[in-house]
Amino acid sequence: MTDLEAKALAQYRPIGQLEDSGLELVQHVTDNTVAVRKHLTVYDRRIYDALLRQPVDHVPRILAMGEEDGVLTLVESYISGATLEDLIDRDGPMDPGRVLDLARSLCHILEQLHTRTPPVIHRDIKCANLLLDQSGSLWLLDLNAAKPYQPEQSRDTRLIGTQGYAAPEQYGFQSSGPATDLYAVGVVLNRLLTGAMPTEKRADGPLGRVIDRCLKVDPADRYPSAAAMLADLERVRVKGAVQPVDTSKSWIPPGFRTGTTWKMAAALLGYGLIFDLCLTMRFEEKLWPSRITVLGILLSWVALWTNYRGLGRWIWRAKTWWARLLIGLGLMSVIFFAWIVLLTIIS
Repeated sequence: MTDLEAKALAQYRPIGQLEDSGLELVQHVTDNTVAVRKHLTVYDRRIYDALLRQPVDHVPRILAMGEEDGVLTLVESYISGATLEDLIDRDGPMDPGRVLDLARSLCHILEQLHTRTPPVIHRDIKCANLLLDQSGSLWLLDLNAAKPYQPEQSRDTRLIGTQGYAAPEQYGFQSSGPATDLYAVGVVLNRLLTGAMPTEKRADGPLGRVIDRCLKVDPADRYPSAAAMLADLERVRVKGAVQPVDTSKSWIPPGFRTGTTWKMAAALLGYGLIFDLCLTMRFEEKLWPSRITVLGILLSWVALWTNYRGLGRWIWRAKTWWARLLIGLGLMSVIFFAWIVLLTIIS
């Protein structure tokens, strides 16, 4: 690590941990910019040198870095939001119109990476590495598996990727190229549309045909570039073949939106306990109004913490778990007193 690199890294002081990620939140000592610090042991230094010199739109900007003893310490811009993995787990499959927009955004990002000199292949595109920020813009994260594209190379020197998203050539059969990333894009789109991996359930319709081409075993049968895939997506958009966004699913009660068996069973049990509690409670006066009030309070709290129709958006916009807890408890108190006031008014 050079003195200049060490000095740049020293400008950021730790302020906390990112929940469930093991990453450090840091803050610049002069301008108070909040960023993320990582310590990588699997990486290609050439990728990060290139990104430092020439940032890519909607890929977190490299702010400082230094390498020592085979570890790359990296500070990059902090993007607040939720990953597509989180959104699928919370809300279930997305509407085709929204998936089409996300697919186009992802192709725009990949077009920038794949047309650099040399081209950059991400090699680990998955729902957990794609993030929607507070404005709804898509970001591509974690380039530690990325490598420069070398067409003359017969196979990758290091086998890397995530099972289920990795293309066949990533298992040592051929060298990774732009079509490798587009295979993973197909898996991502299938998950967004169906909630399942392509081996479990394959999407149909116009986007299903795009996904089918992405998932061809032979890279030569896939889209030759992100630009070619984007052109196909534009044709789908212009033809209006994708159904408009259906908001009716947002009214489905929490626990039933994803269609996951164990979640629905847990929801049935939970709702059953809530209704049983409310229907058997004893009050000296105002029996049924009081029971309905308790039911309203409990169901409102469930809606708040599951972000039903965006009711809990203030909670999930917070950056740390303790901030979410404080905001959640505050909102629970507001809900409680609002129902008590309503009970007083109607009785």
